[in-house]
Amino acid sequence: RVTCEPGRDSILVCSPTYAMYQIFASVNDVSTVDVPLSADDYQLRVGAILQSLTPRVKLVFLCSPGNPTGRLLRRADIEAIAA
Repeated sequence: RVTCEPGRDSILVCSPTYAMYQIFASVNDVSTVDVPLSADDYQLRVGAILQSLTPRVKLVFLCSPGNPTGRLLRRADIEAIAA
């Protein structure tokens, strides 16, 4: 509730990921935008994530190593999203 306004804001996750992010968002009436990881190597789909970022998306959860995949995300991909 410090970052997201209930009923208005969203978080972004990249499934498969830690399920509690979506549960905590739902409990606080915050919607979830899900941009799945690539199916072949469980990496970020940077273009799709950047297209999904709107003023309503207040938090982006990027897990590295991923849970449950155990994969490390590419640093360059994280930096591209953060830029």
